Amino acid sequence: MKIAEAGGLWFAALRRRRRSEKTIEWYAMWLRDLSRSLMLARPLGFDDVAHVSLADLRAWVDGLTARGLKPHSIHGAARAARAFFRWCLAEGLRADDPTLRLERPDLPRRIPKPLPVDVVQQLINVAAGSTHAARDQALVMFLADTGVRLGELCGLQVGDVDLAGCSAVVVGKGDQERFVFFSDETRRALMAWLVVRPPGVGNLFGLGYYAVGGLLRRLADRACVAERVHPHAFRKTAATRYAEQLDPHALMQLFGWKQLQTSEHYVYHSRARLAARARAVLEARPTD
Repeated sequence: MKIAEAGGLWFAALRRRRRSEKTIEWYAMWLRDLSRSLMLARPLGFDDVAHVSLADLRAWVDGLTARGLKPHSIHGAARAARAFFRWCLAEGLRADDPTLRLERPDLPRRIPKPLPVDVVQQLINVAAGSTHAARDQALVMFLADTGVRLGELCGLQVGDVDLAGCSAVVVGKGDQERFVFFSDETRRALMAWLVVRPPGVGNLFGLGYYAVGGLLRRLADRACVAERVHPHAFRKTAATRYAEQLDPHALMQLFGWKQLQTSEHYVYHSRARLAARARAVLEARPTD
């Protein structure tokens, strides 16, 4: 069976499992890249799922490296291939899994870099002067407090928000629901937006994926901030803030991560936690 045909069946299976379209698009991108690589290497029979070998996959990964892709991208490409061929094996399209010994680059563990507090405040201040001030301020403040994913933000409906309880229910990856929380200040901003929100708007803020990203870039340009401002930057910012107080399990639940390792990384690298422990040690030093 051709890779494109098998990929179509795989994507249908993923949709039945309620995987997001963004995830499916990401898988499709890497499958297309793999097909192009195989076609260049051996034009005849390149697109037969059963004929792809470990050597083919290694050549593809080496090619990604030669093209200058970053380790995170290459790691993601290898993960996509592994997920696809595991599905092919389970469906009987192959007798083995060629990705079992496919090497993936080690990923450096970086300290999370949140947006500085003053940058977030600058964005809020600039949003107050925009054409849709109530909406833009509420959106920035909601992102900063909750750290929701872009897809979760765009899927949020008015009825999902509990203003009295300063909380909302979002639908994350794998169609999993969870609570997120926001401050009284953000609640007041949301109330101000709901007063002027046009009827018939599709979601809470009336913006899609690309519109949210474009709005944040415009606010960053007007605020003249050096940092890259995008939805995921707010997620890192919120996670860093919560990691100062929460244990890894609570942090994992709040942000909808599937792996405890992710929340442990934020807690482990929490500057506030480390600073408090360092001060305790330094203040306990014996004095003359």
